[in-house]
Amino acid sequence: MKIQHFITSRFNINTPEVLGRHPQIAPTYEEWARQKLLLLEHCSSSSLQNQTCQDFEWICFCDSRTPEEFRSKIEAFEDFETVYVGTNKEARPWDPVFISQATEVVKSKIQPDTEIVIETRMDIDDCVRRTFVERVRQYATKENLNRLVNFTYGLHYRIQKESTLFLQYWSKAPFLSVIQANDEKWKSVWTKAHIRLDRVFPALDIDATPMWMQTVYETNATKLIWPHKHMLPRKKYRRKMAVNHEFLFREFGFNPAIVDLLNKKGSAEEKRI
Repeated sequence: MKIQHFITSRFNINTPEVLGRHPQIAPTYEEWARQKLLLLEHCSSSSLQNQTCQDFEWICFCDSRTPEEFRSKIEAFEDFETVYVGTNKEARPWDPVFISQATEVVKSKIQPDTEIVIETRMDIDDCVRRTFVERVRQYATKENLNRLVNFTYGLHYRIQKESTLFLQYWSKAPFLSVIQANDEKWKSVWTKAHIRLDRVFPALDIDATPMWMQTVYETNATKLIWPHKHMLPRKKYRRKMAVNHEFLFREFGFNPAIVDLLNKKGSAEEKRI
């Protein structure tokens, strides 16, 4: 049975509008983009290169308005395909124009003889455990068609001078994978926000060992709303852990160099170059 697995990420969809609405996220677009490039290199790119199963295609969606100076740096990464998409310039990430174009991009890459299509959403500033792709593919069966694979336990890393790490239960974490048949009913994992995607696809919740790691840092919009109300349902918990960079690098591909880079304001761009 032929399976195709796509991992899709957003780099800067509608970022100018989001920053205009929440100026406390970053003083300028340039500063925001510099930090995102560092996180892309040391988090998601490093993490996906660390996967035990490499049978996937990674697509990174970028806003068609991305300045040329950042286009060249994004395109320098060789482990994903950069795709520029238009938006309707709303100050929210769930832009219907983006969703429509992202859907068509992935559909165009599905081969005729493919039976099952997996699409995993992953933010470019996060990491997944080295066995994440392998584990997701274990659930890619006909019995699980139109299901949402959701690993409910992960890690939450707050990058700051005194970094903190938490073991986190999250009933609707943004590391979701949709398993579907290759047919005309196929829908993208970006069809709904991750906290609402189970309204479209019934969730297969897997209470396993931590399978993902979300980072929170100075220019991350997540810090405006963390912790999310659906992170801590009844009988579940969040527990502080000791920060062990050797473990995080081995299991999640997290490059700890990012901690110093983000904490040294003004030198981030020079460090990467």
